[in-house]
Amino acid sequence: MFDAKTQERLREIFRRENRSFLQYIHQASPWSSDGDRGLVEKVNQLATEELEALEKFATWIDAKQVPLPYLGAFPTNFTSYNFVAIRKLLPPLILEQRKELADLEADALAMPDAEVQKQLASILELNRKHLLDFEQMTQPLAA
Repeated sequence: MFDAKTQERLREIFRRENRSFLQYIHQASPWSSDGDRGLVEKVNQLATEELEALEKFATWIDAKQVPLPYLGAFPTNFTSYNFVAIRKLLPPLILEQRKELADLEADALAMPDAEVQKQLASILELNRKHLLDFEQMTQPLAA
């Protein structure tokens, strides 16, 4: 059983990660030309990977008898990215991923419990991989 502060932080991490920009883009169905459909498919694949990791995290949280939080709405600043082409979404997606990664790294460092750190490490690893994937998606744009 975790103390109240740890439980609250776990709930906040779970809520925040579920309301990531990647999850918003996944639900917003970005526009793409025929040539960019592969980018949309890749972003959707990464969003699905993130959801699967969060489902495992939710199962672990629940097993530790920490009530899962109400997720609430996505941040309102995300709504300005509705009906936007996938190539235009990649730069803000990279910026948000970096911010979300930094927030999660700070949370992981603040957790004294090794078991919590282990759980967060797997999510961190996935987020780092996704950041590299997003950056690679922009490479043809720079060439």
